[in-house]
Amino acid sequence: MGPFPALLFLLALTGPCMAGKDPDMVRRVQGDTFITGCQYDKTKYSQTEKFWCKALSDLECNILARSSPGRNYQNTPPKAKISLKDSGTGWISVSMTELRIEDSGIYWCGVSDNLKIIPLIKIKLAVSYEGELQISDQQAGTHINS
Repeated sequence: MGPFPALLFLLALTGPCMAGKDPDMVRRVQGDTFITGCQYDKTKYSQTEKFWCKALSDLECNILARSSPGRNYQNTPPKAKISLKDSGTGWISVSMTELRIEDSGIYWCGVSDNLKIIPLIKIKLAVSYEGELQISDQQAGTHINS
């Protein structure tokens, strides 16, 4: 399969189906780096395109990074903060640097094969501001943490 014609596509939930499975939850602070990986069957998918995308719905995904067989991918500015590396041994490594609050959401790592999109993992990333917000009411002598 050649390059995806658009950055948005519909997922055909095939293979290791994730329907009904809750995503793994990961929490990071704004400015942090998030690194994850996903495993694929190297005998079946070593020569297929790999992808990292942010979910728009249960069946729609915005591709943020992808790699062709034998090639790693690193975004160019302004998306230089995302990279995807395919080891060729059944392991995809993804990193997102300089996280922002708007990076919060659900992400998929997967492979494409014969016009099928096969999601391998689903991760819910929650990015928060650094530290807790503390509001103090000195007159009442109370503190509120959020």
